[in-house]
Amino acid sequence: EVLSGRLHTSHAFHSAMMDGAIDALTLAAKKISFKAPSLPYISCLSGDWATKQQATSPEYWARHCRESVRFARGISTLAKGQDADS
Repeated sequence: EVLSGRLHTSHAFHSAMMDGAIDALTLAAKKISFKAPSLPYISCLSGDWATKQQATSPEYWARHCRESVRFARGISTLAKGQDADS
């Protein structure tokens, strides 16, 4: 079961205002058993194809609240297609 709800925020995510949340998010993510993805996807942190190591790392997921979204790079990566080694 996955619980979800509307997120009420007082400030922008992906900004320095989120620095204090990274440790708590990392601890929360460490309680989750991540599995390697069955479908390839593009990481918003790098704009490149996500690796198994990234997808299963609590630290990687906690970084999502602070680091910039690499949307344009992700679109470029998607336009190039996935090579056989990804």
